[in-house]
Amino acid sequence: MVAYDPPPQYDHVDSDDESLPPPPPPPGGASETFEDHQFEKSLTSASNNTAKPVKKWRLLKKEAEHVLIPQDDHDLDHDYDNIDADDSLVPISNNNIPMQGHFRGIQNAQDFDEEEAGMDEIEVPSSSVVARLNTHQRKQAKKTRACKIGLLAFLGLAALVAIIAGSVAGSNKKGNNRSASPEAEVESENELVDNPNLGTEAGAFLLDNAAVPAATKAALADENSSAAQALDWVLNDDANAAFGFGEAGALESDEAQLNFMQRFAAASLGKAFDVDSFVNSDGWMTGQDVCEWNGIECGPLIPNLDGTVANRNRNRNRDLEDANVVVARIVLNNNNVVGVLPAEIAMFTEVTQLILYDNKISGPIPSEIFEMTKLTAIDLFNNELTGEISEDFANLVNMVGLYLSENNLSGQIPAALAQMTQLEHLWLEDNNLTGPIPEELGDLQDLEWLLLSGNGFTGGLPESFANLASLDRLDLDRNTVLFENAADKSFPTFLLDMQVLSRLSMRNVSLEGEFPVMSEGNLLLLKELHLDGNLFTGSLTNEIAWLRNLEILTLSGNAQLGGAAPNAIGYLFKLKVLDLSDCRFEGEIPSGENSWNRATKLEQIYINGNYFTGVIPANFGELQNLEVFIFDKNEDITDVPNEVCELPDLTKLIAGCDYPDLNCNCCTDECN
Repeated sequence: MVAYDPPPQYDHVDSDDESLPPPPPPPGGASETFEDHQFEKSLTSASNNTAKPVKKWRLLKKEAEHVLIPQDDHDLDHDYDNIDADDSLVPISNNNIPMQGHFRGIQNAQDFDEEEAGMDEIEVPSSSVVARLNTHQRKQAKKTRACKIGLLAFLGLAALVAIIAGSVAGSNKKGNNRSASPEAEVESENELVDNPNLGTEAGAFLLDNAAVPAATKAALADENSSAAQALDWVLNDDANAAFGFGEAGALESDEAQLNFMQRFAAASLGKAFDVDSFVNSDGWMTGQDVCEWNGIECGPLIPNLDGTVANRNRNRNRDLEDANVVVARIVLNNNNVVGVLPAEIAMFTEVTQLILYDNKISGPIPSEIFEMTKLTAIDLFNNELTGEISEDFANLVNMVGLYLSENNLSGQIPAALAQMTQLEHLWLEDNNLTGPIPEELGDLQDLEWLLLSGNGFTGGLPESFANLASLDRLDLDRNTVLFENAADKSFPTFLLDMQVLSRLSMRNVSLEGEFPVMSEGNLLLLKELHLDGNLFTGSLTNEIAWLRNLEILTLSGNAQLGGAAPNAIGYLFKLKVLDLSDCRFEGEIPSGENSWNRATKLEQIYINGNYFTGVIPANFGELQNLEVFIFDKNEDITDVPNEVCELPDLTKLIAGCDYPDLNCNCCTDECN
């Protein structure tokens, strides 16, 4: 088996529209193999990060005893927007101490002793009888008093033992829960952490600010979180000494608040992503303005849809509206960014483009991103994202390009994506997505690129796609069961009427039935047609010549598609790549006068693995741009004329080693 370079790939983004991100390199990944070969070369043709609630504990005191008892369940749902720095332990008055009844019983016993003791001081008559009687009564009283005191002491001791046993049992239960869940033990320890920076004016500013995500406010209580580390850096690191954010009154002006919020948010990214591992970390975690940190680009405030600019506080300085001081784009592609996207990313409320492709970002897409309603592009192509695609993407009504290809996303495509009505590019290739393709995507009138290859979609192609009047590129490759159980397994003929479609790629999607017959007006602008690896039957007719702008035609691996090769291929005068390998084409290769003389732009021809016989036509010598010609594993090819051998750019001519009588003076095979 001979391996060649992968088939032509698309550019990442090629648009003059400033709402789209700059084009990254074409995606890599596994090359596409169809039996014996691939193309010789590329052509230049056209998780919810919501923190768990922190439990608060009450400190109960009785003299030297300290007992920690959790609050009732309803107290555990803490409002992180209203956390006080010293609110982690709440004292309870001694009137509520559970052991109070025990101490009251002891006090009653002591009062009884004092009353009984007073009886010994009463004087009695001196009669011996009376004396003996009194003596007897006193003895009986003493016995009675002793019994009562003993009984009360016993009851008090029993109550004390019961309370101690309950405390031990509660402690054991807590210990069992911790041993069963190490994360719970760490969480409980973190709950008691008191971050001193939250007691500052700057800390209170963050906790009271609606622009700070709730998850961030919760994380600030944990000194080990990236958010808490970022706050500590902003307040205490020498790089920020000139700003004095830790001083009283430091955040009174708009400029100071904006600078503080942006430095905190950017520092949170640096801590979450370990900025030291960046390929280019120029400016990061230094005293330079955030707008000078590599990958952070600033601009003026962006008006809302109603023309107003978002208020930051009541005394907003309008000079900020025109200054290039607000973070507008984050561009850290191919920079060895490693880690989970933090919630603090959403504090950049004016960001329009988030460009992070070709990194190692993992975990789910944080829900806070869906509050960044000015975003026009999210490019997380080629990372390690997990989880499902959230319906909340529908909140991003300004989105033009969503690039999530080559990750580990799972689940189905939410129908809610169709609410991003300005969407032009939707890239979901090479994930683990399943289920049907939503019909609602057919409502995206501005959609130009829809890339869904390399998933597990089922149910065929929605007929609503006929409404995608702007669709330029549709890639569905390697959805191997897409049409397997579909009601109609044949080629969707409504695709033939798409007037601006330039690339249609449906390799290995289990299409069946007759190969579609083209007619005048079909696919007028189509440049690339890839239908390899399906189950087509019948033949390729001369009507294929109606695709007059076609540059690449690949049909390899359709084992039941064949018959005589059409003479009209020669009329495809823009054709550069022709791949008919591993089909059932038979007979002689077309050699008529008009068979090849107009297809002078052909660079690569693959007809190997068929049933062709005879000689290679001499008019192949007119293909002056031909570089690769592979025709091995056919029925019987006997001669390669000198006109072919004399082609100036021909570098690979493979006939195979199965033709002992083949006359070829220029074949590049190495046969023993």
